[in-house]
Amino acid sequence: MTGTTSKENYRILSRYKEEGFTRVPGVYDKERGNSCRICGWKNIDSGERNCYRCSSKFYSDINKKKTIAGLPVGSMALEDWLVFLAIATQISNGDRPYATIEEYAAEVKERQPEIYERVQSGLQKERQIEDIMYDK
Repeated sequence: MTGTTSKENYRILSRYKEEGFTRVPGVYDKERGNSCRICGWKNIDSGERNCYRCSSKFYSDINKKKTIAGLPVGSMALEDWLVFLAIATQISNGDRPYATIEEYAAEVKERQPEIYERVQSGLQKERQIEDIMYDK
């Protein structure tokens, strides 16, 4: 990595999470409401969850091999894609986003080596468990 701490690599993501852009509250959450802050979809379940409509668009963008600021959508987590969508939606609505597309892309790129290392470590652990569990 380029010398930034892990916390700095999550600054913009953390702000959007705190503001409720990455999850939709459940129907009983009277304080925050149960609508997606990005598209308005209503969560009728009792618990917090990902937005059905935004998640569907995310997977569609993966299948279409779309990119955002040079990053393939298929290489990013849903919550990162939601932050890009939130930024674009804020701009489209005439609101001031907490970051630009380019600023957030730089944050995501900074985290990629850390994420890759974590995924590889998890895959190694999965392989070890499978070697122990399954017949050869």
